[in-house]
Amino acid sequence: MDSLAFMSALTSIASDTPRHEDGDFSEEYAEMQLSLLDALFFAFERQDSPKHVAGLQIFKLPPGRGDEYVAELVAQLHATPVTREPFNLKLDWPLTRWPRWKQVEVDLDRHIIHERLPAPGNMRQLEELVGRLHAPQLDRSRPVWEVYLIEGLENDRFATYSKIHHAYADGLTMVNWQLKTMGSKAGKPLVPVWAYPEKPGKKTRKSFFEAALERNRQLFKQLRAYPELFAFISKIFLQWIGLRRGDLTIPLLAPRTAFNRQPGSAARTTVTAALSLEKIKQLCAATDTTINEVVLTVCDMALQRYLDEHEAHTDEPLTLQMPISLARRVGEEQSGGNQVALAWLKMGTERDPLTRLGEVRESCHEVKENYVDALSPKAITTFTILMASLYQTLDAAGIDQVLPPPANTLISNVPGPQKTLYYGDARMLAFYPISTILPGIALNITVLSYDGVLFFGITSCRDALPGMEESASFIYDAFDALYEAAV
Repeated sequence: MDSLAFMSALTSIASDTPRHEDGDFSEEYAEMQLSLLDALFFAFERQDSPKHVAGLQIFKLPPGRGDEYVAELVAQLHATPVTREPFNLKLDWPLTRWPRWKQVEVDLDRHIIHERLPAPGNMRQLEELVGRLHAPQLDRSRPVWEVYLIEGLENDRFATYSKIHHAYADGLTMVNWQLKTMGSKAGKPLVPVWAYPEKPGKKTRKSFFEAALERNRQLFKQLRAYPELFAFISKIFLQWIGLRRGDLTIPLLAPRTAFNRQPGSAARTTVTAALSLEKIKQLCAATDTTINEVVLTVCDMALQRYLDEHEAHTDEPLTLQMPISLARRVGEEQSGGNQVALAWLKMGTERDPLTRLGEVRESCHEVKENYVDALSPKAITTFTILMASLYQTLDAAGIDQVLPPPANTLISNVPGPQKTLYYGDARMLAFYPISTILPGIALNITVLSYDGVLFFGITSCRDALPGMEESASFIYDAFDALYEAAV
């Protein structure tokens, strides 16, 4: 199905596969038909723009064990059959009907891969390997997920890189799935997420009548959201053409920067960084700001430095897309449904770190007041789908480089567990989220908190943004400058 057909299909029900906070698998898979949003992930996927998310986890080898421990894990995973959806579902999309999931037998030899780093096995080598693994699309002829176990990492460590299509799950859901396999103490029996047992008494299939009722309920909510959505779109359109002033940052008004270059190829650069959560909290207390506002400011300062050092400086503030959680508000209305949407924020311009933090803080408050709290969750979700489809259509038509870009980057902050976890007998040391690249934007920064540390996963198009390997040091320098100015 082409881009224009999808634009006309946007009047259909935009209910998404439910993603539950505790990582439970959704009964919606049982209906097998893809939601509109999930189908969009497949429809707009290209070789240079794959739609998968991933996680890079680093573990300490158990005492007295060597790389043979990784080989044992690989053998154990290969020996555990897939019994859970969606890990046994592949895409079935004939030309004559809407796409559906089809249950298949899974050949784990094609999904569980054993890799080894060459000596010395440092982090830069691991990042280069992950960049290569993250670049290609997942094979649609089989279930769209892969897990790599990587031995040879220096200091008695090994890593796992897990890659899953965005139509299966969003980043938060993927994190929760992975956490299900871990325990707070060493020695928990290793049960892969694709074999995790069902909750007692949990239904695995909806009847036709139940499915019809659910779709009618979602259609009613969709129709109920249209009046406020139309009023909101009218306001931002008038703001976009300059006939109305407004405080809200809106799409397609970002300055064109190096971060908006065409991908050029599927090649990716992956960079990681980590900051102390305790020091961030100290900075928040000293400046009356939130963790998210500090993270956004640090990223903003680092990105401006990249532009400066590559002679691509802009005097205009950068605009970012930021996923926002609607979980609390959705919970007031329904038990399922997509709980993540997009917001647009304007970053800072001042060189003084604290002044810049204040600019970002004000922008975050404006988004909350004029967007998140002003619209219903269904209206926000529908607006996100409209904007995402518009970006993809402009990208597919090759005119995305003519209009102003949707934003300059996407930055996402995912909460994680604040206790030490173990994968079998191996202690998890780090958890870096590795995400997807959106149309018109050559850079993604995703942050995840775990065990007192904020882990940054920075993914970029290698051809469009050379030298992004420096971005980790830019992150550290920006945080140090902000911390020293405030604490």
